[in-house]
Amino acid sequence: MKLKTIYWIRFGLALAVALLSGFLRIWGLPGVSLAILVYVLSHGVFRTLAEDVERKKVLLEGIGTYFLVWLTVWTILYNFLR
Repeated sequence: MKLKTIYWIRFGLALAVALLSGFLRIWGLPGVSLAILVYVLSHGVFRTLAEDVERKKVLLEGIGTYFLVWLTVWTILYNFLR
């Protein structure tokens, strides 16, 4: 598995988790915990699928994008749905 693929899958995961959290009205610490849990689980999956890539690169690939996309969408939904 290539790092570029991991990046885009994490982008999609961030969007999905933010939408799920928003529409289920999971705000505050539970919402943040869900986002972190999904990221950690994705790391575990990608670590096994990308055996030829360093663990650190798999961990850090897309981390900034993941949390920024998640936070942006989650905040927008919070403001519209509250």
